[in-house]
Amino acid sequence: MNLKVKAFLCPQTFRHGFPFSPTALAWDPIQKLLAIGDKSGNLRILGGPGVDAHVRHDSGDVVLHAKFLVNDGGLVTATADDQLHLWTFRQKSPQRVQSLKFQRERITCLHLPLSSKWMHVGTERGNVHVVNIETFALSGYVINWNKAIEVTRPNHPGAVVEIIDNPLDASKLLIAFESGLIVVWDLRARAAEWRGHIGSGMPGDAIRAAAWHHDGKLMTAHADGALATWTVRAPRPISLSYPHAKANKEGKLEACKPIHRLEWKTSKTGETLVIFSGGLPTDKAGRTHSITVLNGKSTTVLEMEHSVVDFVTLCESPHAAEYQEPYAIVVLLQNDLVVIDLQSPGYPCFENPYPMDIHESPVTCCSYFADCPSDLIPAFYSVGRQGNKKPAGFSEKLWPVDGGEWSPASCSYSEIILTGHADGSVKFWDASAGTLQILYKLKCAKVFERRAGSAGSASSMGGNEEDSPLGIQQVALCAESRRLCVALPHGHVLLFKFRKQELTAQTHVLEIPIISDATEEETSPEGEGARGAGARDDHDTPRSAWGSVRVRGASGTGGSRRAAGFQATLVALQQGPPNPVAALTINSSYGLIAWGGERGVVVVDMWRRAVVAALPAHSLYLPEPSLRPDRQDRHDRRSPDLDQLEEAPASPEPDEETLPEPKLDARRKSTPWKTFNLKRQLSKVDLKLKAAFAPVDSDETTEKSNSQFYTEPPEKAESAQESNDSPDEESNEKLSEEDKSQLPSPLRVCSDVFERMHRELQEKRSSDVYDRMHKELQERWQDKDRLESSPDVSPSKLGDDDKAVRPDNLPLFDDEGKPTRPPRQKSKKKDDRDHREQRLLSVPNIKYNRQESVKDLRKRQASQPAQSFAGNLMRRFSK
Repeated sequence: MNLKVKAFLCPQTFRHGFPFSPTALAWDPIQKLLAIGDKSGNLRILGGPGVDAHVRHDSGDVVLHAKFLVNDGGLVTATADDQLHLWTFRQKSPQRVQSLKFQRERITCLHLPLSSKWMHVGTERGNVHVVNIETFALSGYVINWNKAIEVTRPNHPGAVVEIIDNPLDASKLLIAFESGLIVVWDLRARAAEWRGHIGSGMPGDAIRAAAWHHDGKLMTAHADGALATWTVRAPRPISLSYPHAKANKEGKLEACKPIHRLEWKTSKTGETLVIFSGGLPTDKAGRTHSITVLNGKSTTVLEMEHSVVDFVTLCESPHAAEYQEPYAIVVLLQNDLVVIDLQSPGYPCFENPYPMDIHESPVTCCSYFADCPSDLIPAFYSVGRQGNKKPAGFSEKLWPVDGGEWSPASCSYSEIILTGHADGSVKFWDASAGTLQILYKLKCAKVFERRAGSAGSASSMGGNEEDSPLGIQQVALCAESRRLCVALPHGHVLLFKFRKQELTAQTHVLEIPIISDATEEETSPEGEGARGAGARDDHDTPRSAWGSVRVRGASGTGGSRRAAGFQATLVALQQGPPNPVAALTINSSYGLIAWGGERGVVVVDMWRRAVVAALPAHSLYLPEPSLRPDRQDRHDRRSPDLDQLEEAPASPEPDEETLPEPKLDARRKSTPWKTFNLKRQLSKVDLKLKAAFAPVDSDETTEKSNSQFYTEPPEKAESAQESNDSPDEESNEKLSEEDKSQLPSPLRVCSDVFERMHRELQEKRSSDVYDRMHKELQERWQDKDRLESSPDVSPSKLGDDDKAVRPDNLPLFDDEGKPTRPPRQKSKKKDDRDHREQRLLSVPNIKYNRQESVKDLRKRQASQPAQSFAGNLMRRFSK
């Protein structure tokens, strides 16, 4: 068998979550799609809810830059290995079409004009190359750095940091160098049209970003936090400002941090927005992550929680020569994606409809459920939308990144993922369409009352710490009954039931006892002293902060209001020290919840709200060898039921591995041919024959009586008395011909057959003894049936002496008025009882039914046709 690597690979279904260490951002203003590249070479294309595509570069290098082919279904990326990659996402899964390798130069920036097939690539050496998008090859047109700078300039201008085409003339290209030099290059004339430089010679002159205005002006951002405004008619800036620098006591401006990204947008109302990242004073340590918006004379600083990687301004018009009408800013942070509303006062943020950070609170457990009921996801979504009130401070407008199409009807079956978090919350995600969509969020902290002195403690009420007392350990969901079980670190287990409407009800509380190892305590050589020491150890064990809690709305408190969704119906509180739950399951069909940990297993009846079992760990295994049942007792069992199977040894001892089955062994022990006793075997056959040939009572008589009395004729009593005085057992084992003549008629027919069979079995002369015996018995008895007729024992032909006599007029009370004791038979002789016991003991395992042992002679009717003796005998031996 040839094994391949593909046989051991798990195919990726989908990815969710914010990209790790994002590095690049791109925006398609027409299709409204975002592209995010990260440090590991991954590329995510995001649109509206449900639109999420993921691809990865084979080399795994950092994605430095990304540019959309606007409204063309293509994307160009530049990686750290100096390669350009062309991706197409016109089909369902994005695919890489072509790649282009730069041999001696490192790529520093990309520029792709709108509706153009020529892409400009800036390099670290200061050169600009032109690539044909259609053929994805270098065109041969190169703007060398030595031609772009002045002849009199002695130094290298540095790497190219920005390339932008002039909005008034697409043939004019702005090239910004790292050293502070900016050049407007004429593509047709292949010469520099204009050059500009601050000329101070300071390190702060270094340019980090540049932007065009729609009327032909341009602006540059510098390393010292300055913004310079230029015209193409003067080599020096017309204005130089420091938006966040303030003059100190000496009149000097404060030092500011570099401005990394810059955009300059206008609107039809005449407003001009200058948006940049960074530029704050260096002494403002707590305000290093920000986005600044300059609107006329007003300055708005938007502080960010994480460092800003990149941002892009969303405009209604993609053309730079028109009024762009900006309406939002997409900010790519180190650990988040933020969209700011520019058209609302105060610049609020948009509420993200699909949270990208699944670890908003650290994930502690995860469960996957497939093929769920079709109405489950809509129910969770409707309740989730009701419970999620829109937080204050967010924009009222819809999420602007809504490109692409998502068809939920294409899902073949429903998939749900549950994530438990360290803050005590459980999130329900829809994973049916290949992306995770949040459906509903359950907060388990609301089940318990807030303890005094812990109002602001994140650890007491379940913060973001992984060791939170309310961190979810296990989750079990029954999708059919919509019941949810949640296990907490201390060992508490919560049962929730899903309801679409809110109500006021009580929560039942069940205390789970401490699971103790009773076997170890009983077998301990130290006795009570050891148990006392163990008890002290339990008291000395420090309890968890949430070991003793109070349930909100418990029984007797009048209940509490429960919001729509999953509502707590039962809370099982673990007593004593913590007992973390390692496994949890629920079965609504049987109404049981079971969980287990290091100490043992607990089973709870959710309907009766009672503990069914609390067993230590050793009870789940088989008993010790000393506690195993005796071998003889185990073989005497008729059928191994469930309890007996659990008591069977898991690993049998060497002398027990080849033991026969109990039923076969019992059958061999019941007929040992070495000690064969013919009289005993004939007595068994006699009893069977009597039961088979006895007339059946009629079912027509429905009269029943609690007490019945029978008598026998004097002759039969005397013969019975004489038969009880028979010789001992040793003399009875030898049968003479006279004894055989006194046997009942069926036995007289088959006695010689039994003797011949016994001799052949002892001598082992033949293996078909039973077959020949059955055939001979059948032939003999058929001949006897033809010669003799069945006796008529109908009640009409019985004599007076044969009929049963029923006593009447029995006294009920004696002379003193007490109930009369029933008459007792006289005690039989001791030898009679011994003979009866010997006779009964000689026929073991015989069950006497009422119809076989006692017959009511008053109900006997005419005898029915007797069944064939040979047929009964065949059935007896076939068993």
